[in-house]
Amino acid sequence: MALPTPDAPPRLLEGIGDYAELARCAKQYQRRRSMAERRIVVDILLTCIDIDIRASGGSSPFVLELLSNFCLALYTVELMAIIFVKRVQVFQDPWTLLDMLIVVFGLVQVLLGFVGVSLDRVTSLRMLRVVRIMRLFRLFRKFVMLKELRKLIRMTASCFKTLCWSFLFCFVVMTSWAMLAVELLNPYMSELSYFWDDCEFCKRSLQSVMSANLLLFKTVVAGDSWGKVAVPLIEAHPWTATPIFIGSQLSIVFGVLNLVVAVVVDTFAEQRTKDVTSMAQEMDEDAEEELQELDKIFAKIDSDNDGQLSWEELVKGAQKVREFQHRLRVMDIDQTDLQQLFSMLDHNQNSTVDPDEFKRTLARWAFDSKTATRFVRYTLQQLMDDHSSAAEKLSKMESLVRDSFQDAPAPPRRRRRRRKAAL
Repeated sequence: MALPTPDAPPRLLEGIGDYAELARCAKQYQRRRSMAERRIVVDILLTCIDIDIRASGGSSPFVLELLSNFCLALYTVELMAIIFVKRVQVFQDPWTLLDMLIVVFGLVQVLLGFVGVSLDRVTSLRMLRVVRIMRLFRLFRKFVMLKELRKLIRMTASCFKTLCWSFLFCFVVMTSWAMLAVELLNPYMSELSYFWDDCEFCKRSLQSVMSANLLLFKTVVAGDSWGKVAVPLIEAHPWTATPIFIGSQLSIVFGVLNLVVAVVVDTFAEQRTKDVTSMAQEMDEDAEEELQELDKIFAKIDSDNDGQLSWEELVKGAQKVREFQHRLRVMDIDQTDLQQLFSMLDHNQNSTVDPDEFKRTLARWAFDSKTATRFVRYTLQQLMDDHSSAAEKLSKMESLVRDSFQDAPAPPRRRRRRRKAAL
């Protein structure tokens, strides 16, 4: 039976309790980041110990399996809480889908162990153990300080398609050189076989294209024993072997690999401009750090600890608090601009600045090159306000004068007497 929605009538909620209380508890459980981080670290340590024990030929202790299953149970409860809160939106979050994959494979592993199926005996089922390693990615999601590492993972995910095509392009170029090496250098391998009596792979390295591919990958890309095969061939046949080995080195290492790096970086830059969600998340994190820094600066400036900044405290803070001095220097504000800055911070015009006014204004100006423009705009706004106030006063005066003229009595009309002309 589906759970009722918050808009359902009260009688439908009697059987399951207060829905709002359940949702609030689920959200609080989801926000317990510190406990989740410790749990993931413990689970990763248990997984490493289990792998080491099984690699040495032993079997996992019962306590180890019990602790691992307990962590899996906590993962399951957390996933159920997230599904309860987000509902259908969980399928739009890749991290939640990863959690679902880990939990499902973990439950399948526990179920197979309960019925007596050993994962070590079935090769295809060992992938269930490999999925446990993916729990390490949950750590990247929980830890806030791993922001740069999360950015690398997001970059890899966004550029995965480009990386696949880059690897294919590198393989095509390397195969071309391998075909050329097999055609031209394979006939000389038999006469120089005494150089590689202790290396069986070196003797057959140019007998097929794939073997030559492996040789080029090992020597050119990985840089493993580059001269073991190349140097004898170059010394014996310099005009044939030198263009192949040196050309493959230059084209693959200095050409293809650097081109791959450039394309990957360009792709990530393009994807980053389109990923507005991640950009908004990073801006929120930066804004939160900025507000915390402004809180510390405000506490240092507020000498009397009354939660308000006066004009005198702002001036003293600009003279003594080094962090505030650096911020004013970045915003290109000197002592002559402090009065105007104080007026701009004091939004409610009560001659004091509270923490919200201080943080809300300066947080928008952090490392902003438009500080001078903001000052000019504020000055123009003040002039417009003064102009509006003066215009309003003039309008009132005009209305009073007009009313006074309308209410005044009309002057009496004088009758002109015609003078009679003297005869």
